[in-house]
Amino acid sequence: MMKVPPPIVNGKNNRRRYKRSQFEVIFEILHIIKEGEKVKTRIMYAANLDWRNFSKYMDFLIGHGFIKKDKNEKFELTELGCKLYNSLYDLFTIIGSKP
Repeated sequence: MMKVPPPIVNGKNNRRRYKRSQFEVIFEILHIIKEGEKVKTRIMYAANLDWRNFSKYMDFLIGHGFIKKDKNEKFELTELGCKLYNSLYDLFTIIGSKP
């Protein structure tokens, strides 16, 4: 069984925060788009990312053909993006992590 890294403790108020893996962030972005959020800023806020990190992930997803912009400049999953989403969902289910 894969070990989950310990939570990061925030010095201000001792709230525990979990650092997401790149796969978790990608899955979350794909999930947000799949569930109907299509506008860049709303996807960024829903995924709880800053602009710099969000841009990095979006560039990766667009560059590899997992998402695309439609004629109204809104994002949608491609067929390849749906396959990646389903594969990540299956992976998280197998390892017992909450997708």
